[in-house]
Amino acid sequence: MAGTLTQDELSRVTLIVAPSRAYREATWQAAQKGEMPDAPMFAGFMPSVYDPSLAPPGKYTWSAYVVWVPVHLRQGDWAKRKEEAAAMLFRNIDQYAPNFSRSLIDYRLFTPADLQERMLLTDGNIHHVDDLSNQLLWQRPLPELSDYRTPIHNLYLGGAGMHPGGEVNGGPGHNVAHVILGDLRLAQ
Repeated sequence: MAGTLTQDELSRVTLIVAPSRAYREATWQAAQKGEMPDAPMFAGFMPSVYDPSLAPPGKYTWSAYVVWVPVHLRQGDWAKRKEEAAAMLFRNIDQYAPNFSRSLIDYRLFTPADLQERMLLTDGNIHHVDDLSNQLLWQRPLPELSDYRTPIHNLYLGGAGMHPGGEVNGGPGHNVAHVILGDLRLAQ
């Protein structure tokens, strides 16, 4: 079904909240201080639109991630503040998707601590390194590693910490495969 969605349909199942530079800056500053942001920067998606088997008929699944939250909270810990974090996130989602929280049947929230424990992601970071201006494009994750090659002969990097970053886009793997093929002189 994903191949048949129009751009308009895709925009109706995707919600990215980062409305201004000041908004993004406030989110970053809160995380740097060990605080949960009042208004987080987040991206949400409805994967059941692409795969209806993910939800019962007439229902949908929704997945989101919050950008820039503190690894370690200044006050308390994630286990104690998890419900507070969920309430804050739902309150903010409701501003952009009215009645969202009232329509929930169930949810699971994974904090940075959960992601580190369950999925072995250092500091719970799904991108492996933060999406900061000095760690993007030709500088991701560091300028000396940005060509996917490492100082160790025939060791290449192709994970979420590489350009164009994480999520499920396959970009880093695609890019590193072309570098390897070029190094092996197999590229067309």
